[in-house]
Amino acid sequence: MQDDGSILVGHRDDLERMLRNLVENAVRYSPVGGHVSVHVTSTDGSVRISVEDDGPGVSDEEQARLGLAIARETASAHRGDVHRSTKPRERGAEFVVLLPLPQVDGDERDGAVVHGH
Repeated sequence: MQDDGSILVGHRDDLERMLRNLVENAVRYSPVGGHVSVHVTSTDGSVRISVEDDGPGVSDEEQARLGLAIARETASAHRGDVHRSTKPRERGAEFVVLLPLPQVDGDERDGAVVHGH
């Protein structure tokens, strides 16, 4: 991985809980021997975090039972969003977190500093 110098500022515990929730769901619904991938990129003033698995996939109805409300609430509190990817997949699911990168104008930086790639 190459560090592109992007910085994400936020409440460390909340961001950790959000990511843990998404990764634990991916692990829980993946088959034994399955794969879970986490990708972090920065583009267009945002950090994009995707969590992918090769489980059975997630219907709209099942989404409500995955505890995504916590992830969405945290993302929203950080001026971001969480959504299920709509790209065609044979198996599995991908959830994407988009969080804005901070403005570099003396904003307060007393939360987590997460380096993105």
